[in-house]
Amino acid sequence: MTLDEPVTKKGIPVLEIIRKHLGLSRPKLAKAAGISGEFVRQLEGGISDCAQHVLRSLAAALACEVADFFTKPNKARLKQIKIAYLKLQADHARAEAADLAKSEQGAA
Repeated sequence: MTLDEPVTKKGIPVLEIIRKHLGLSRPKLAKAAGISGEFVRQLEGGISDCAQHVLRSLAAALACEVADFFTKPNKARLKQIKIAYLKLQADHARAEAADLAKSEQGAA
């Protein structure tokens, strides 16, 4: 199997559950995963299939495992995903702040 071969045949309906639990809009998830908002809609609606590299990009953007897309997550798993997502966002914010501080030091 190559990275471009479809892995899912009916989209990723669980994607919407996870995305909404994290409070993400389709456009925000799409940007983070490097795909279009329309493609996110198609995946959530079971319209489009999906390749492995897209699954990995979505999982990375949502701070979850690819396996989470294949079963409906229970409340405990959704809580774990949200904690991991919030930690990921905090890491991104710290890195952005560090970059900003470096650029201000260079400008001074």
